[in-house]
Amino acid sequence: MTPVVENFEIKKNNFSRVIFGAFTLLSVFALAISWNDEGNKKWIVVMGILLFGSGWLLAFKHKILVYQEGFDIQTFGKIRTVKWRDITMLSFDIIYSGHHVEARLKIQYSGKTVSLPVKQYQHKSMQRFFEVLNEQCISAIKNDHFVKQANGTMNWRSKLKMY
Repeated sequence: MTPVVENFEIKKNNFSRVIFGAFTLLSVFALAISWNDEGNKKWIVVMGILLFGSGWLLAFKHKILVYQEGFDIQTFGKIRTVKWRDITMLSFDIIYSGHHVEARLKIQYSGKTVSLPVKQYQHKSMQRFFEVLNEQCISAIKNDHFVKQANGTMNWRSKLKMY
């Protein structure tokens, strides 16, 4: 097993953070406007602040940390640690449901499965993560899409025209 050259961090892309942050600020602005009004408007706006603020916090705290022995998936209240030697299968698939297309990376390790939505993370760091997974998990079972994505030979335009 070759060691990982560098430690790096994969954060969620800015779209989720910006959307939830904007709606939180709009809710705070709506609370300021309705502060002197009577009725239940204030409580509804406070619930909006809590809802959008928690979405912003979740998007802000979610990240993947890659280091020499493996990687950690950090969510708001939970940390999953995956070691390179424990990974048994790597699969990268496109999931079609109605009008929605989603790219998912599935990692099976020690009888557990982690499913990561690839498009929600920063592109360059996620591509490097694919390369590191391909280098570190030599004995793991890999599907063709994963290998092509890790090598940078996936032709997405022709793949998406098929469907």
